[in-house]
Amino acid sequence: DMQISSVADAKQAFEIYNDFVLDGMVDEQTKEIVEQSASKIVWKKLSDTHEAAWKRAGGDLNVYYRLQKSFVSGLFAESRYAYNIEDNTTFSLFRL
Repeated sequence: DMQISSVADAKQAFEIYNDFVLDGMVDEQTKEIVEQSASKIVWKKLSDTHEAAWKRAGGDLNVYYRLQKSFVSGLFAESRYAYNIEDNTTFSLFRL
């Protein structure tokens, strides 16, 4: 069992994020890491797998990202890591 409160580094935080936040199928590359260190990882979304579904439903994609930020922030609340969404295409996890 993974204790999220004991995340070792940003790479492990990103792996946990990927275990909980679904962005496409396993074989699809939907993210590109643009910066990585032991304390921070930044990635860009290459494709938005949720946009079409939200548009079909008449939803505001910004609501999806607010919900995602709240979920991921709660997921890492007991850890030393925080989650940030810069512009709905650039995301980061970083040590506090």
